[in-house]
Amino acid sequence: MSSTSTTFINSVNTTFPVAGQDNDTQGFRDNYSNIKNGMQALANEVSVIQGIGVVKNSTNDFSNTGIIQNAILQSSSIKTYRNNIGAIGGNQTVDFTSGNYQVWKITSATNLSFVNFPVSNFGAVQLQLYRDTDTTTTVAVTLVASTTTSILLDTKSGAGVTNPIALTTSSPVLYEVSSINGDSGPLHVRFIAGPFKAS
Repeated sequence: MSSTSTTFINSVNTTFPVAGQDNDTQGFRDNYSNIKNGMQALANEVSVIQGIGVVKNSTNDFSNTGIIQNAILQSSSIKTYRNNIGAIGGNQTVDFTSGNYQVWKITSATNLSFVNFPVSNFGAVQLQLYRDTDTTTTVAVTLVASTTTSILLDTKSGAGVTNPIALTTSSPVLYEVSSINGDSGPLHVRFIAGPFKAS
């Protein structure tokens, strides 16, 4: 990537002033001007990088517009979000921006609606659902469609997806909710695993 500052830096006369002779003051002024303009150009470029650059050990928000491509990821993980509903139950919202792996403790009948899925690209959230250990009856979790988003269940033989989802034990079950059209398209629900022993 070229830098505007390079033009000014290359214009600095490094052989000026010449020792042992009178030197025109214009040479000093030219060098100082190029140094100042070069530093200003660098400052401007650093300011831009601070606004859009990826920074180590920091949260980098690509605002659903930046693309990371041709990358090799090693020892990477996805953000986990835990929502311990407790006795609240009722109407709850699964927000895509909260994390791609979400853990929900359910105590009473709960309706889950979905927001902020990617508008035009594939996006998926894995939902780990488990019944509170203090609850002894089956708890229903209903996946709620909106006026623009329908719920499509995996219907292949043995898929194990129902709506509502019946939590019969405190052992977690894992589902994936995904969309390729965000809030304007259907959400696809598939069963992944469970019941399995919680860690």
